[in-house]
Amino acid sequence: MARILYLADKSVTLFHAGRRSAGAAGRFTLDETGYQQLRETLAGPDAHPVSLLVDLIEEEFREELLPHAYGRDRAKILERRAGKLFRTTPFRYSRVVGRLKEGRRDSRVLFSALTNSDHVEPLLDLLNDLRIPLAGIYSLPLITHRVIKYLPENNGNILVITEQPDGGLRETFIRDNQVLFSRLAPISDSSPEDYCRIIRDEAHKTQHYLNTLRLIPYGTELQIYMLTDSVRADAVRNTCVDAGGISYHPVKLAQMAHKAGFRDHPDTRLSDALFAYLWNTRRAPNHYAKSQHLKRLNTWHMKIGLRAAMWLALVTGAAYSGVNVVDGLAMSSEARNVAGVSAQVNINYQQAASRLPVKAEDARAMREAIKLADTLEARQVDLDSLFSLVGNAFKRQSNLQLKRFDWFASPDKEAKVASQQTNIQQSDLTQSIDHYLISHIKGRLRHFSGSYVQAHEQIGRLVAWIAKQPGVRAVTVTRRPLNTQEDSSIEGEIAKIGGDKQAEFELRIAVEIDHGTV
Repeated sequence: MARILYLADKSVTLFHAGRRSAGAAGRFTLDETGYQQLRETLAGPDAHPVSLLVDLIEEEFREELLPHAYGRDRAKILERRAGKLFRTTPFRYSRVVGRLKEGRRDSRVLFSALTNSDHVEPLLDLLNDLRIPLAGIYSLPLITHRVIKYLPENNGNILVITEQPDGGLRETFIRDNQVLFSRLAPISDSSPEDYCRIIRDEAHKTQHYLNTLRLIPYGTELQIYMLTDSVRADAVRNTCVDAGGISYHPVKLAQMAHKAGFRDHPDTRLSDALFAYLWNTRRAPNHYAKSQHLKRLNTWHMKIGLRAAMWLALVTGAAYSGVNVVDGLAMSSEARNVAGVSAQVNINYQQAASRLPVKAEDARAMREAIKLADTLEARQVDLDSLFSLVGNAFKRQSNLQLKRFDWFASPDKEAKVASQQTNIQQSDLTQSIDHYLISHIKGRLRHFSGSYVQAHEQIGRLVAWIAKQPGVRAVTVTRRPLNTQEDSSIEGEIAKIGGDKQAEFELRIAVEIDHGTV
């Protein structure tokens, strides 16, 4: 399901387009209130890309003749010419629509641009704030040629007239399946009779303008197709008479949408849902979005590619494991046989043991063994909490870096090194359970400005935070970047004169062990 923002002059509509329909999820005004409502609608876990389909009165079209070129040379020529034609906007597009048949056979190039970006920029900022990828910025007039194949006749000079939201009458001139010109005229909500009069007036204006641009010669017939609702189509059919080189062909929008595959299109005069659907059926190349607008889309495509690769690996692994199903069944049968033999041996052993005499010292030995096992189990230490304590401490002081971390368990909180006892009797073992974890930590400052006062303050904050944590019984700084004790020599290091300075320190932490955990 594609998400499309249909941008008109006064509002923006969010469409969800599928294979058989396109429905509006909401229409929002182009003001602060509307933008906030749109933000709340788009916000959420769905980070699928959003396409921007623009239908603005500030979109301008020009056809130019340029020397024919190929590849990079053509791209540079088109870009340079588009920059000269539309200097005030970055949203420019150009494409070759034909060549002259005589002379140098220059290329006929259609240039278009959004000359006013006031409506586009806020939407781009909104999508960027929500971290939603932009799939592209598309011109509605440039995809209007897709309706041609659903019209009764699709040859000659065709002017497609559609009614858009916010009172716009879109007139798009198409020849040989190429859009050559488009304009958006304002229109008020009118009766069917007024609609016919407006259509006649606009048809003559556009015909005269196309003659001026030399897009159609004088006296050439102009086929006009009006896509509207049933009432207005019938009114045009009964009122508008072909004359002056203009031929009128009213088309019911719902019927044409049905031919295009749009299921249950309403009988309406507005064609915004139809164009959203037509765009989704066959994605058009991006028209106006620049590379900086599509960065998030490229990242999204990379994530999708990685997910596809992971799924492919899983499917391949499952297929490979399926090859060994028969071998697995055979091994399972073999395992059952071995288990049966083992059970019989165990029964024989139990029967033989039951016939042996029981001595009192065996019971005492068993009791001592159980007591010894309980003692050994109590000596087990869970280091997760200790690692978490040290990790969180250094995470809070981002300028302090952990270089080395040693630890041992001891019954003595003041122990300096681990106990070296190797032969411990049972009675000693039960009385010498380790109650403390002693940690020796070596660290350094990532960025040392040369101020030992600041270095000591950062280390002091680290020590103060560790001392407040549950289970910590002692925290001692055994080495400072600059040792200020009377019985110690001055420490500190400068890597080289004029180079980076280093400040290292060491800590000793005693943490009480509580029933096998820290």
